[in-house]
Formats: sequence, C-alpha cells, structure tokens
Amino acid sequence: MEQPPRASGFSKGTLFRPLFGWFVLSCGLLAWRHHQQEEKRATLQFTVLVEGRSERPLYRAELNQRGFDAGEPSGLGRKQLTIQADGAEPFTTNFFVWYGGKNLDAITLVRTRGTLELNLTAPARQLSVSNQEASRVLTNLTRESLSLPTGRYQVKARFARFTTEREADITAHQTSRLAIDPGMTALAVHSQPTNAEFELTSLTPRGITLRSNTPVTLTELPSGDYHLRLWRGDYQKTVPLTLTASAGTNELKVEFDYAQLAIHSEPGGARVRDGDKILGTTPASLTLPTGLYRLTVEKEGFSSTNVSLTLQTKEERTVEVQLESLVYLTALRQAREHASGNSPDFERALEEVNRALQIKPQDKAVLALKQSILFTKHLSTARELGRRQEFTLALGEVENALLLMEGNADALDLKRKLEQAIISAAQARVEARRTKLATLFQDRVSRQPHSELFPAQKMRFKGELEAARDALVQALGKNPAWKIYRNDRTDPDTVILEAESKSLGSRQNVYFVAGLTEENTIEIHFKLFLYTLGDKINLSFSGISDDSFKPLHPSHTTAASANYVETRRRRFLEDFRKRLGEEPR
Repeated sequence: MEQPPRASGFSKGTLFRPLFGWFVLSCGLLAWRHHQQEEKRATLQFTVLVEGRSERPLYRAELNQRGFDAGEPSGLGRKQLTIQADGAEPFTTNFFVWYGGKNLDAITLVRTRGTLELNLTAPARQLSVSNQEASRVLTNLTRESLSLPTGRYQVKARFARFTTEREADITAHQTSRLAIDPGMTALAVHSQPTNAEFELTSLTPRGITLRSNTPVTLTELPSGDYHLRLWRGDYQKTVPLTLTASAGTNELKVEFDYAQLAIHSEPGGARVRDGDKILGTTPASLTLPTGLYRLTVEKEGFSSTNVSLTLQTKEERTVEVQLESLVYLTALRQAREHASGNSPDFERALEEVNRALQIKPQDKAVLALKQSILFTKHLSTARELGRRQEFTLALGEVENALLLMEGNADALDLKRKLEQAIISAAQARVEARRTKLATLFQDRVSRQPHSELFPAQKMRFKGELEAARDALVQALGKNPAWKIYRNDRTDPDTVILEAESKSLGSRQNVYFVAGLTEENTIEIHFKLFLYTLGDKINLSFSGISDDSFKPLHPSHTTAASANYVETRRRRFLEDFRKRLGEEPR
C-alpha cells in the first residue's frame, strides 16, 4: 500500500509573512514621515494690539518659554504663549496645536496705568493733562488725583493772566506727584506827579502786557522780570523790575526827572532825531527826560548813526559820533560782496577797494581788505588749478598767497595737499582698480545660487597678468583636471576664468577674477562652490542634472552631520588652495 506524500515545510503562509511585515513597516514609516512633515508645517498665527492704540506695538513673545514670532513653526501639542509689551500688562494663554497649526487672531493687551496727584498752590481756572493717547481737562481746582495710562504727559495750568506748563511721567502701578507753584504776587504802581500812563510787559515769563494809569494795584501776576514804560505828556521813563511772590505786594514809585545830553559829530551840521521828532543839529545840547533812547544822527551824503543810551536822573553826558561817506561805504560793501559768495569776482572787488582808497588813501581797514582779497584770489585760483590737476601752477599761486599772509594755515595746508596730490592720485588709481576687481567679482558670483554660503578668497603676488592666468590654467589642469568653460579678458588689465569639476556624487565650481592693480602686482579674487547629491536625483542626456545637487553646507544638512560637513568644506578649500600653490609674498 502506497504511503501519502509527506507535507512540505514550505507553504503560502510562510511566503507572504515577510511581505506582510514589510508592508506594515512601510505604512508605519510613511505615517511617521507624514506626521513629521505636518509637525513642521504647523504654525502659530496671531496679531498683538494694545488697548487704546491703533498702531501695532513692539512686543516680545515666548512659546513654551522660548522666543517666538507670529507665523513661525510651532510644533504640535500643548503650548503656552506669553506676550509682553512696553506700557501693557503681560498676557499668557494655554492651547493645543494640531495638524494645520493654530490662529489666535488678535490679542489685545491691557494698558498699564498709574496715578497722578496734582497739588497747586493757587487755584487754576483750567488745567489740562494730555498726550497723544489721552486728555483730561479740569477747572477751578487746587488738588486732584487722576488714574492715567502710563506715559509722559503735558500738564498745562491756566491762571488769570498766564499759563504754566509742566511734564509728568506716569509709571505702572505707581503714584506720581506734581506740585505747581505759579508764584502769584501783586504790584502797586505810584508816580510823582500822579495820573501817568504806563505799560507793563513781562520778560520772564513772556506773554503778559497790561496798560493802566497810576496809582493802581495789579493782582494775580506771576513772579519774574518785567519792563515798565511810564509816560506823562512828552516825558516818558522806562523801569526794569523784578516781582517776587515773597514780597506779597511789590511797591514801585516813579519820579519824573531830567538829564543833559551833548552830541557832537564829524563832520558837523548833522540832525539829531528821536524817531520822527527832530531834537537839534550838531553840535547839540539837549535837555531830556530820563530813560532809554535810540537817537539817529544823520547828514546828507553820509551814513546815519544810531545812538542807544539810558539817561539817569540829573545825568550830564557827551556823545561823539563819526559819520562815514556813503561813497566810501558803498565801495567797501561792493568790494566785500564781489569777493564773497559762490562765484566771487576778485577783479571787480579790487576796483571797488581802489575807489575807497581814493577817499581814504591810508585807511588801515581798506588796506587790510585789499590784502585779504588778493590773498583769497590767489588761494581760490590755486584750488581751481588743483581741481584741474595743474599742480605746478597751483603751487605758484599758493606761494603768491603766502607772500601776502606768511604762515597762513589754509595756504600751508593747501600747499601740503598739492605736494601730496600726485602720490594720492597714484594711490587712488590703485584703490579704484582694486574696487573695480572686487565689484566685478562680486557681481559675477552673486548671480550664482547659494553664493552667500561660500566664502570669497583673495590672493596677491608680483608678476604679469598673463603669467598669472597661465599659472591658474596650469593649476586647474592638474589631475584630476577641471573643465575650464570661460577664460577671457574683459579689458587689458582684467581676466575672468571659470571652471567646473564633477564626480559621481559631487560637483565643484570655481570663479576667478584676476587683475593688475598696480605696476607688477596682480590681485586674484576667487570663490569655490561645493555641492553634493541631494535627496532627489534627476537624470538628463548629459548625466546627472545640476538641480540634483545641493550645497555642501551645514545649513543644508541635519544637525548631527553639520560638523562633518563643515570639516569636508574646509578640507576641499585647503586642497584647492594647495592645487593653486601658496600665495606669493
């Protein structure tokens, strides 16, 4: 009898069990990757306002005790957001962030407040406390306590005849005290004889003008300095006075007295005028009331002269005045005008000076002005020649100026500058050439993606530009050789050279700009771009496409690989500099 075949140890269940495990593991990995991506996409959105303010404030936010800005990734899970802003109470809220992020909309912070205690020694008719955000107006008060948002306030107290201003700072949860003492006082004005008119004007504080007749007592005046003008008929008197609050009522009694004034002029026969009133002709002997005067002494063909003086009781005074010829003064004025301004006319200025010398040949002031104009003319010409880089002629003009004013600091300084101009011009050409090279290099590499991730390098050595280019080409041709895809001159003194090197998993690009900066000196700028294969590899007919590579930089890798990547970058750059050779000295 045949025995049935024995069951094999291999079955369908055994075949599909690994496949099912691989499927479950793949699903789990995909779910975990999806969770990580959603966690990175989750952001927290909010805006911050402060109570009573329309503009958005500067604020400091912390998410789970770490600095945070609205719109940044927040991660998933339970979160605590704390917001602080100047002039507002802190704000804290707890919430849960899930896939899709969280939007808290507008968060309005409560303003911090403080207290202002006002204490006035005299009742104010109106008192205002205001700033850009708040305003309070109070009337007829001496004491008041106000609750206000924090900040700086202007406090204006208006009394019967004047207004005083103060500033007050309101601090959160604190009481600020402001005392206002207007220094009220009174003034009793008497005159001998009585019934004189007067005008009282305040100097400090300004803004008070009162008119009345003696005798009178004026109340509610602030302490300070005043000017009192008193008159009776043709007589008037000016009195300065200071009012103090400690005196209670300040007393002032004015007596009308006279003084003697003698005025002489050269030449004589000039009129003496007080405003529109003619007082006499020089030589004049005048009897005048005491007080402040501003007299005018004038004669046809000559300049008028003002005489300001204050005459005291029973004073005798003599005044001498010199009247200048109008032709002389006009010549001096026009000489100064022609010699000054943005476009001076020195020839015309000298003509006017000579005209003045015809009137006063030995006048020291005119001779000094002529010397100054000649000096300025030579110095101005030297500066203009210097701007045109005609340095020899410019130095000659400076020497002429120094003959007129030996040791003049401006002329000596210009002389030194002209002597250094040739050296400075040569140095400027070198610097301009260096700047041009650096600008051309920066313009070229800045157009390359990820340029900011790779440091620029610079080399300098003695020699010819063509020899430097040959040396670079030779260095790039060493094994492994680089592919040079640009090697041309942009001008007789500048070379641009660009090359590329590719391997299976990496790509390098290098950009050179070399140029002659000064005689027999070459400066080379270059930047080495390093790339490695990224996560996505794209193929084309020419091989792996450029967009398959990512920058070799710590910012384009994980935190765990950052140090390794930075080490590779340094090694690449060191090897490349060795390929180029040590920088010559």
